[in-house]
Amino acid sequence: MTRARASYNEVGQLGVNDTNNRGNDTGQMGDALPFVSLGGGLNATALAAGFRHVCAIVSGGMVACWGCVLTSVGVSRPPQSLNVYGELGRGNSQMFWATPALVNMGAGQEAVAIAAGYQHVCAVLSGGLKCWGCDSTFAHQSFNTK
Repeated sequence: MTRARASYNEVGQLGVNDTNNRGNDTGQMGDALPFVSLGGGLNATALAAGFRHVCAIVSGGMVACWGCVLTSVGVSRPPQSLNVYGELGRGNSQMFWATPALVNMGAGQEAVAIAAGYQHVCAVLSGGLKCWGCDSTFAHQSFNTK
């Protein structure tokens, strides 16, 4: 498990399945700060934070993402992730709860580095580079690679 980062948690980007802010009041840090459950005994080895989403490389080179993005009209609806541009890497833009879920990177692919931008994520994999989410400049969609 990974400790939640103290932050404004308007849309569940802390990954603890709620929208409570943490770190802005006394008694919220240390042992009071919950762990982010990545499931199945997985641990994070690297993190990348975008506008309202976070992705992590977890044990075994897998990638997990969570959080929320804005709708096309700029309205967020916590604690569900609207994932309108596919930033969460789930292969669609449906709503999800703001808890970590694994991203399918392809058979035999292991992530070795990860970066997130405003509404996209890129992962360096054992077999190359994959990016997903919004790229208005190059109009790429989920899991198109560059």
